[in-house]
Amino acid sequence: MKGNQFTGYAVSVGIHAALLLLVVPLVLAQKLPEPEPELMAIDLAMFQPPPPEPIRESVTKPPKPEPVHEPEPPAPVTKPVPKNVEPPKSSPKPVEPPPKVEPKPTPKKPELPKPDKTAEQLQQQTILIAKQKAEQERIKQEALKRWEAEQVRKQREAEQRAEQVRQEVERERIQTQARKKWEAEQLRKQREAEQARQQAEHKQIQAQARKKWEAEQARQQAEQAHIQAQARKKWEAEQARKQREAEATVAKARAEQERKQAEARKQWEATQAAKIAQATKSSSSTATVAGESSVTESNPLMSSPRYRTPPTQPPYPRRAQEEGYEGTTIVEVQLDATGNVSRVKIHQSSGHSILDSAALGAVKAWNFEPARKSGQAIKSRVRVPVHFKLT
Repeated sequence: MKGNQFTGYAVSVGIHAALLLLVVPLVLAQKLPEPEPELMAIDLAMFQPPPPEPIRESVTKPPKPEPVHEPEPPAPVTKPVPKNVEPPKSSPKPVEPPPKVEPKPTPKKPELPKPDKTAEQLQQQTILIAKQKAEQERIKQEALKRWEAEQVRKQREAEQRAEQVRQEVERERIQTQARKKWEAEQLRKQREAEQARQQAEHKQIQAQARKKWEAEQARQQAEQAHIQAQARKKWEAEQARKQREAEATVAKARAEQERKQAEARKQWEATQAAKIAQATKSSSSTATVAGESSVTESNPLMSSPRYRTPPTQPPYPRRAQEEGYEGTTIVEVQLDATGNVSRVKIHQSSGHSILDSAALGAVKAWNFEPARKSGQAIKSRVRVPVHFKLT
């Protein structure tokens, strides 16, 4: 079906191409119409009729026929041959192009006396050229139709031959398959018989070999179990020895670490005690301006401080978190009459200088309410605890 459709497309394309090749030269060969001469009124009495002349038969030259462009024959279309099929022994004959049709010469007509060309002669010549072109077109159309019919006939013959070849190949293929099946069946039966004989022999040999193998396996398992028991005892003893050594090493390292931590803690505590003592001594021995020290000590100590804004908890130092330091620092704060912090000091240390420093820095930023006496704001002292505890 696809081959016939493709053939129809090819024939249609060839016909259109041929028509196009015929029409274009004809259009180009046409001459533009000459303008008609203007006629003037002349008195015929002025002229005398010419003497009659003998009529000479002259043949007008027929116009040169246009060259005939033959359409190119379309490529032959053959059906695809299925796989595993031998090609036909005799290939189809190539498609011959359509025969060239030469235009028939038009019959020669006698030429009229040769006066000046008139409109009637031009019209006759135009009609003659049109008839010749129509005749050529008819001849070409008939030749093209004959060529198409011949191509269709050859295509059908080629398809019939291809179908016969395909049927022959299919019949040979079926016969070959049947012969192969029979040979395969015979070979399968022979192999089954040979396999049955070999299986009987193999079973007997395998039974004997199995008995020997089982005896050898039992002996090897006994030897392997004995070797594994000895190896396990050695491994357990080695593991126990390594574990004792590891425990002793860990205990020794732990004791050494605890000793170093104790020494470092004692040294740090001694340093902190010395710093606190020195700070206390310097605070008590330092001279104050205009009797500031005596005034400071004389300031009343408030038991419960009041705040303008809620106090913020100081940030927990990272190093103290890593070391696991905890404690409470009591800070003594000197307040002026407006409630602003004028001085801070450590009243009771938490045991860690890093926590005390954080507490002092936080308390300096707190806002307190001033103490009042008889309705007037006075200077005062407060002691506030700052707690550091890991959660």
